[in-house]
Amino acid sequence: MMGRDLPTKLLRLAIFLIAIIAIFPTVKSQVTVLPPWEGRVAYEYGPDYGDKVTEGLSGMSTTVDLKFEMPFFGSRYNYTFVMNDGYMAFGKPPTQMVRKTPIILPWELYPEEVDPALIAPFMSEVDFYTDSRVYYRTAKDRVVNTPEDAELNVKDKIVLDRITADVREGVITASKFIARYAFVTTWHQVTFKGSNTQNIGGPPRNTFQLACATDEVLTFCIFNYEKIVWVASTNSGGHPDNGLGGDWGAAVGFNAGNGSDWWPLNPFSGNTGVERIDEFTSVGDTPGRWIFRVDEVIERGGCTNETKGVALSYPNVGTMFGGEQLNISGPCFSDDRPIKARFDTKVVDCKYVNATRARCILPMFYKSGFIPMDISHDGTSQYNFKGWFFLAEPTRFEPARIQLLPRVSWLDSWQGDPNILEQTELEVKWDPFNITYFYDAKIQIGVWGYRETTTQGLWEFVDMLAQSRSNDGLYKFKPYSMVRNNDWAWERYDFGAIRINVTNDEWEGHYWSPPVPLAWYHQPFYERAHGANWSDTLCQEWHDIDRGMTPILNSLNYCPCNLVQAENDKIRWVPDDGCNKDGKMDCEFNADASHCVKQSYPNIFGASQQCCYDIRGQLMHVFDWKFGSTPMRSHPWGLYPFDIPPRFPDWCNYQYDIMPHMFCCKWGKYCDPYYWRRPSDDCQTYTPPKSAIAFGDPHFLTFDGREYNFNGKGEYTLFNSEHHHSDKNLAFPHKLIVQARFEQPGNSSYTLLEANGTLITAVVARENTSAIVEIQSRPLHARWRYKLSVLVNGRKVFFDRPYFKAQVYEGVTVFNPYMDLDQSEIMVQFASGGGFQVRENHGSLTVTMFLPLEYKYYTRGLLGTWDDNANNEFRTEQGTLVTPSTDREIFFDFGETWRIEGKTMFTYGTGKSSMYYQEIGFEPIFDEVPTEGIHPDIEQALPGVCSDNKFCQYDFIVTGNRNLAADTKRHMEEYELMVEEGLKRLVSCMAMPWPHNGQKHGYSNLEGAVVEFTCFPGYVFWGTAERRCQTNGQWSDGIGVVCRSEQERWRVAVGNKIAITFAVLVPALIVVAGFFYIFYWRGRADKHDHYMQNTQPYNYPPPTEVRYDRRAVEKLPEPMPVADISLEKGNGSIASTDKKSDFDSVELGKAESVV
Repeated sequence: MMGRDLPTKLLRLAIFLIAIIAIFPTVKSQVTVLPPWEGRVAYEYGPDYGDKVTEGLSGMSTTVDLKFEMPFFGSRYNYTFVMNDGYMAFGKPPTQMVRKTPIILPWELYPEEVDPALIAPFMSEVDFYTDSRVYYRTAKDRVVNTPEDAELNVKDKIVLDRITADVREGVITASKFIARYAFVTTWHQVTFKGSNTQNIGGPPRNTFQLACATDEVLTFCIFNYEKIVWVASTNSGGHPDNGLGGDWGAAVGFNAGNGSDWWPLNPFSGNTGVERIDEFTSVGDTPGRWIFRVDEVIERGGCTNETKGVALSYPNVGTMFGGEQLNISGPCFSDDRPIKARFDTKVVDCKYVNATRARCILPMFYKSGFIPMDISHDGTSQYNFKGWFFLAEPTRFEPARIQLLPRVSWLDSWQGDPNILEQTELEVKWDPFNITYFYDAKIQIGVWGYRETTTQGLWEFVDMLAQSRSNDGLYKFKPYSMVRNNDWAWERYDFGAIRINVTNDEWEGHYWSPPVPLAWYHQPFYERAHGANWSDTLCQEWHDIDRGMTPILNSLNYCPCNLVQAENDKIRWVPDDGCNKDGKMDCEFNADASHCVKQSYPNIFGASQQCCYDIRGQLMHVFDWKFGSTPMRSHPWGLYPFDIPPRFPDWCNYQYDIMPHMFCCKWGKYCDPYYWRRPSDDCQTYTPPKSAIAFGDPHFLTFDGREYNFNGKGEYTLFNSEHHHSDKNLAFPHKLIVQARFEQPGNSSYTLLEANGTLITAVVARENTSAIVEIQSRPLHARWRYKLSVLVNGRKVFFDRPYFKAQVYEGVTVFNPYMDLDQSEIMVQFASGGGFQVRENHGSLTVTMFLPLEYKYYTRGLLGTWDDNANNEFRTEQGTLVTPSTDREIFFDFGETWRIEGKTMFTYGTGKSSMYYQEIGFEPIFDEVPTEGIHPDIEQALPGVCSDNKFCQYDFIVTGNRNLAADTKRHMEEYELMVEEGLKRLVSCMAMPWPHNGQKHGYSNLEGAVVEFTCFPGYVFWGTAERRCQTNGQWSDGIGVVCRSEQERWRVAVGNKIAITFAVLVPALIVVAGFFYIFYWRGRADKHDHYMQNTQPYNYPPPTEVRYDRRAVEKLPEPMPVADISLEKGNGSIASTDKKSDFDSVELGKAESVV
């Protein structure tokens, strides 16, 4: 006996020692992965693998503490119910749920009965025969105390590794997923309710498995079907001998719970054809296996043979440059049929990889944001598999695919000390595995330039930095001594980018750096053409070109007068990507600024205002700061639909704004030509927006400041600009409609009253023909990662990456603050300047509306009528003015008239419509502060939570939710402070320039500000030394300051006396004196150019001469004759057409892509 047990004990000891070594990170070891069960689709299960067994009765459940958090369908769970009837639930389901024929999910009796979240691989009435079992276990890293623990730990690791490999192979978006935990449930040899157990060999029996794996952020579920021979119980019409026939098969899919959504696996779910589910698969070569991503939304992994479906890509984000290698999936591919992907309107060929994925190269675009991505896989022109792809602006894409280091040297003009420049190296750095996984591949590093015509943008090849180089991730070179093969590119391209691609392999794609000025390349040619001061010449050339373009200043927003106003004007302004206190503090183009803002949506020409503020929160004007606030001809985010210059994102901003700034201010001696074309706004005409708010158990503060409560139940109009006063019967161009959903909260154990109040749980809006933006609160268990759900045109969008924070759609920008990491605050910013902010408050929404002055007299809805008269806020949907005196009268006479009885703009879940949320006869608690039926605990806590805030008291008593009530109080106090301080109209005076050869002390232009002027030593002061900004917006009386040297002062005095003398004694000499005077001053200007180094911007007028437009393509020399390149597959890859070197095969100036 001892002899037989010894080998077993030795084996267990060896496994124990291996496990102990594996858990210590300082010891390198590798556990041998055992092969899977031969010929089995299921993962290993049974008592030998630590599985537990449920009680073998139909309809029974077993509660399991998962010991980890599993995200599912937007919620997060750490427990589950293993149901013998073929599913696992995250809540105790109704007993009759599987007995109902057919099974209707979401549960049709919700909310009277629980509708649990559940995962159903084969949901039907199950029964047990002699060998039937339901096994379950959690696979994870165990605490090793015994050899048995070590053995199970090794087996769990094997299962986790197998699941990780299967998920990565089957789901293209899971290439970096690692299964940390897995819950595996196996229904082994189970039969159906009502089966004939007297059959020879027993009744028919199914074996199937559910394995859900997670890293506590992502979750993937795998359905493994070993054997399916019956489809329905006798209650569902199945034959007692075989479980076939009948009208309904088992339910297969995912239920979100709480009546929200059901995702069936079609065409099998509820269909008698589910008998063949074990013959098919979503992962190519493993019949019976189906993989899904289930953490936030349900995505089927692998592929499908259906005629239409969802298209997926990995990665699902790329830059406008394109070139990225993408894996796509959706339909099941075949290697004998052409595969194509259509991105927006651009079609590219794709390469077959296997049945579940194909590979293609992203084309170049001149737009950003979400674009449709469709797949054709059968050789036809039908693109029936549809999805979305996000294009990010290269300057916002982090981390950059290619890094240019050190950045300060790449941005240099290369006009400095030759001895220093001779030693300066530039670095091109990249991740080799971003380029290719082939370690011996050779790469090319090229320089590309950008230019525009009147209707399109062009990226064109300039020169080769390196070719047939090892893909080692780093390339260094010295521009001072580099060989330049293109001596005319300086006339076409002000900026460009670095591109890396694998030599002669178009399917590996190519990657780009962010845009960068090309002065490091052009400097010798600039100097040869324009001399040492070439930057000043190019600055003035730009000035003349810009002067002939469409004026932009009169249609831009006016700057807020200080930082407090800028931060509270939440709809018209967003933080500047390059300079903000939320993380981008380098302020490369706005030195000395602490925070800059720009327009959230460009004007009709695609232009944008920029406003920067110093550390004291004062508006920075270019009179006072060399790098102060300047408008932009092209908004960095572009203008939808991004069709022509200057509406392209990123690149047009570089062309029209950043490069002129480089020529004039960063590299040139004077910024004056730039600031003549891009003057700062001094906020004299800035008007803060008007605001209104709905919050808590809804309380309202209208545009004119009227407070009231309205607790309707259903869907209502918060705001509508179509309605207006009869005495303002004018056509209003902005049709802005905002609708809100009011739902009743659940009862709390801390209140004795029924929760007869409501909360705003969703809001949706549209302006004219803009995209429809909808914001929804999420259920309690779904707030672990995102507090709010955001839908644009009915599709969920997220803001969890830097390039997702601002999303531009037709007529609207949707913005999530950079420091908001849980998606709890969203700004909806329409093109008119109107919009709203939504903040999450423990399941309810706080909605703050902001409107520019143009909306005055054009507002109706629950947020009131804006006409500066708080006594006429209550106008019905028909336009009738009512004057209610109590909350009950407000409710019935005013609020209920704004109930939406027809079609709304909301998106509805499965089986729901607007009527699902309506309750016409609902009556809330009308007491301002209820005094009866208050729970003792609430009564005791009320003063500490709410003080004397009656809105807070109402919410606490009615809902029993302390946190919601406290946030009601906080949101109201923050709103009142914002209205009082942040949106207060300030008086501002016109910005005062600095004097020639002098200084100005004091930069504020607001009411009460004092500025003082002095002259540099050696200059004589003339004028008013101190000026004060007055309440009328004008500076106190005074004379402009002039600082003159003693010699200048004497010459002016003598000249004046001579002029007067000649005017009196010899009137005929007046003309001569005038010419002398003019000649004298012109000579003075020429003799004192050396003083310009001490002057500030705006000290001389712009030149009037119209200069040669060096950017006109027709005036440029012909490119040097070299061999052509072919741009195959629409991806701009460089493909040699002869046997010359890679460089010789490139035509300089060949276009990468044309809009």
